[in-house]
Amino acid sequence: MKCQEMKLSGDGTSGLSGGSISMPFCIWGDHSTLGYVALNDMATFTTGKNFSLDETAEAASKLRNDVLVEIG
Repeated sequence: MKCQEMKLSGDGTSGLSGGSISMPFCIWGDHSTLGYVALNDMATFTTGKNFSLDETAEAASKLRNDVLVEIG
């Protein structure tokens, strides 16, 4: 699994109105599964705070474990 900050920039025509926001993003891939998690909360964006990479990695790990099934 790999995690990093993703930055979204507006061009003046989107809801970002020329601004930008960042959010943590994690992605993983197995033999038959690809998944990603991007945690965001629009109310939190307005305060300038966001979820941490650790919180996002924890949520992604939990999701991966929840959807993982044995082949058979």
